[in-house]
Amino acid sequence: MSVVTSWPQISFRGLEDRTAAPPQSSLLASVPRDRLLGLFQAVVDSVDWNWDGEGGAPASTLAVDQAAQFLRVLPETWPSPEIAIERNGSVNLEWGHSADYVFTISVGSQGVLHYAGLYGDSKTFGMEAFVGELPRVVVDNLRRLEMASRDTAAA
Repeated sequence: MSVVTSWPQISFRGLEDRTAAPPQSSLLASVPRDRLLGLFQAVVDSVDWNWDGEGGAPASTLAVDQAAQFLRVLPETWPSPEIAIERNGSVNLEWGHSADYVFTISVGSQGVLHYAGLYGDSKTFGMEAFVGELPRVVVDNLRRLEMASRDTAAA
């Protein structure tokens, strides 16, 4: 597995649009700043082996590339996720407004999104291929979380 071992090794390959690849600088510029900074901070926090004191692997460069691509296609009008690195080197994206209303996506190096949602007493989970577009199930779950947030605020 390819891992990030120091800051300059973050490649962000895979961000290019499949129809026309803009220069590298504009690829990163197309990711909203707060999301890009969140991703960078998560990578920096997990740059060494055992970064969590429990044997955590550094962020996989391929997972970071996939996460950056995901953040690039996530509409800017949607809330930014909390971003962290998982013990296996995958990137975790999490949205939520309470312990009972949360949606998470684990972005690995193989182009697969593993997701789980908790909406009060309801749960959902699964996996979807990520090919540069938001899978419909991700869109639906983020909207479901948004609606639950509005309902909770109105109550």
